[in-house]
Amino acid sequence: MRCPLEFLTTPIPPSGVWDPIEVEHDTEQTLLIHREPWGSAPKSPELTWSLIEKDLKAGHLFELLGGEEEARALWRTKVAAGKFGVVCAEGRKPRLIGDGTVSGTKAASQISEVRLPNLESVQRFVSANSGTSWTAWTWDVRGAHKLVKVARDEQGFQCFTFQGRWFVYRCCYFGARWSAFWFSRAGSFILRLLHRFFYIAHAAFLYVDDCFLSATQSRRITLGLLWYHVSLRIGCASVLGKIIVGPKVHLVGMAVRLA
Repeated sequence: MRCPLEFLTTPIPPSGVWDPIEVEHDTEQTLLIHREPWGSAPKSPELTWSLIEKDLKAGHLFELLGGEEEARALWRTKVAAGKFGVVCAEGRKPRLIGDGTVSGTKAASQISEVRLPNLESVQRFVSANSGTSWTAWTWDVRGAHKLVKVARDEQGFQCFTFQGRWFVYRCCYFGARWSAFWFSRAGSFILRLLHRFFYIAHAAFLYVDDCFLSATQSRRITLGLLWYHVSLRIGCASVLGKIIVGPKVHLVGMAVRLA
């Protein structure tokens, strides 16, 4: 999927499906160039370089050998350089993140709609179907934001530097305000597509890249196999991670018990 970042200058027309929200937009926001990363990146340069090399190899990131001069030639005023950082959380692999807040791109963005499920959404489903035994699956999409490619003429908003070298993300990067927005739109399309194939009583909720799918106990295997087959056919199965099945699961920090 290729997405524009037009909302840095003009709001993206709303889909009409999600809930409208008040646009927080700083019309006077100046886009900045930062040449030094956050302290977590130079603290372990070997680790940082390994994470950068990983994104380069995957094609998510590319290097601008001409630095800022080349960036200005390519994107003129549409250039901002944020700060790299490295997050090391217990039980998780180290992750390279980008901070677009300091470069001004976050304040300049205009996201006018959102819809995310909450515990009440799941409670309404369970209450409306009381007396039935349900099983749930939860999973996430690994590197979901990196599956969404940014329009070439707007990639200049996604520059970063490390040890004097310039890098640019081709895709939405982890830490960008628009990353969750765009994968939510892509994910909602995939979810609606899956609904077309599920002619079995079920419920499905998507929180950006975390999905909750539920079916009756008697149809759980049928629905699970159908879901996986369709995901495989559209190229999603290879990036699914942390699949959990059972009457009690967790969805973005919420414990959900169906039986």
